Amino acid sequence: MPTTHGKRHSRVYRTWDGMIQRCTNPNQPHYERYGGRGITVCDAWRAFANFYADMGDPPTDQHSIDRIDNMRGYQPDNCRWATPSEQTFNQRKRCSHVRPNGRGENHPKATITEEMVREIRASPERNADIARRIGLSKQSIADIRKRRTWKHVT
Repeated sequence: MPTTHGKRHSRVYRTWDGMIQRCTNPNQPHYERYGGRGITVCDAWRAFANFYADMGDPPTDQHSIDRIDNMRGYQPDNCRWATPSEQTFNQRKRCSHVRPNGRGENHPKATITEEMVREIRASPERNADIARRIGLSKQSIADIRKRRTWKHVT
């Protein structure tokens, strides 16, 4: 089917394509941070024309797509065009180490967040599957689930 929107080489089209790739293509370098953790694109936005009808062009070259709630996917009620400074205030906390003494994500080496701990505890997945998906050991997942670590997270 030929492209009829005339936007194939535009910035908004590249933004849309990047969003689709991050959420659906396991070979895409950032897939683990998006599709790999359950971030999806709504069915309507799988077609560029629908995405463009809802979002239009970014207001300036400084704006990029931003999910208002970073735990939800790309859909009309959860996306906006935002500047880098606006996006700075809307990021998931990123950490680098599992902290066993209950200090959690505030430790400078923490790799998971309290939000991720809640997801791990609520997940029906096996420890091994979660560990493989997010890059922690099976023992770390077991410790989190049995509340031997991250005790302060409810």
